[in-house]
Amino acid sequence: MSTAKERVRALVLQYGWNATAYQLLNPGIAHWLSPDGASVVGYEPCRRRLGGRVTMWVAAGEPVCAPKDVEAAVDSFEAAAHAEGCDVCWFGADARLRVVRTGRPGYSEMTLGAQPVWDPHRWEAILAGKASLRAQLNRARNKGVTVTRWPSAIATDHPALQRCLGEWLAGRGLPTLHF
Repeated sequence: MSTAKERVRALVLQYGWNATAYQLLNPGIAHWLSPDGASVVGYEPCRRRLGGRVTMWVAAGEPVCAPKDVEAAVDSFEAAAHAEGCDVCWFGADARLRVVRTGRPGYSEMTLGAQPVWDPHRWEAILAGKASLRAQLNRARNKGVTVTRWPSAIATDHPALQRCLGEWLAGRGLPTLHF
């Protein structure tokens, strides 16, 4: 039997389809696993007033599960939150949630931005067709930006990464959502 953390990782690796899904693997994010273990929702329990009780579960994107299980996972997650006296806010959710919730009472939607999605198998064609993307890559290259893969044993709690994160968060007015 796997631990909850191992199950979350397995679900993300099997069903994670966008960048938000992989945020569930970050430390500090809470996880709700469906009773059958077939779906997971990462979320941040939030208080509406400083020092008050938790009244909102802010979900990090849609449930991570097989596409056929999205609606059941949404229903179960919302029921679990309501059983704890909490409302749910689906943050960073996209098409999969929209399909199962559009037209239902009690839901509203606000677009805050968009994330580009590219098929890596078509990378050369994508670069050829996107001047702005080429410009961004050239700008990074000209500034000497390089990418090096670090194993999690090195990256986890690395002082330089923690300092960078701390500096970035210090300039933000909202509480950390961990995703």
